[in-house]
Amino acid sequence: MPPGPAAEDAAVGTIAVDASIELVLQNGSSCPGISSFSANPASIAPGQSSLLAIATVGPPASIQWTVSPASAGTFSSPTSAQTTFLCAGSGLVTITVQVELTAPDAGDACAGVLFTSYAAMVGCEK
Repeated sequence: MPPGPAAEDAAVGTIAVDASIELVLQNGSSCPGISSFSANPASIAPGQSSLLAIATVGPPASIQWTVSPASAGTFSSPTSAQTTFLCAGSGLVTITVQVELTAPDAGDACAGVLFTSYAAMVGCEK
């Protein structure tokens, strides 16, 4: 059996997800959906950054990127379809992106609809 990749090679990579989605009518509105997500690279050292990007079907009223734990890093633009994430420490962190369609006096009309949020793990390694 041939040897697998070296440990340092296995920790570097890119996350890319493409999906076909169907817009859902909720409260008379067409909900936006996330059709692709990418994080490049998916494993970075503290102080380094990863390029994050999404594509959507239907124009979202807003986009919001978050990280858990909240102290794990920062985004260059937490409300853009494309942003960079800068690791503040080490360990696995969860990056989440949410697209919303805000209706007057109704809040997010598409809250809870499939494909309006996506989460992925990014490794902040030493």
